[in-house]
Amino acid sequence: MNQMIYETFMAQMPGVRIDTVSATEMIDGLDFNTYKMKVVYPNEMVLNFTMYSRLFDKKEFTVNIVYVDEAKGNQMKESWLTSKFKK
Repeated sequence: MNQMIYETFMAQMPGVRIDTVSATEMIDGLDFNTYKMKVVYPNEMVLNFTMYSRLFDKKEFTVNIVYVDEAKGNQMKESWLTSKFKK
């Protein structure tokens, strides 16, 4: 899935530079797989994309956070990272 997202961004946005990293983050005691992309356009605008995903039983749950404005992105990430889940 991560490779497909990367290839789609590269094909749809010629001339961009993309840095990626995959990791695991814990949110409310639950492990989420993360995939982060930093897309730098030729005009130096930066698009940040983070995908969080995990299985709950047999269902995949995915949250995507996409932003250009760092302050707004930090607010969205803070809200997401402090989420609580029923266990």
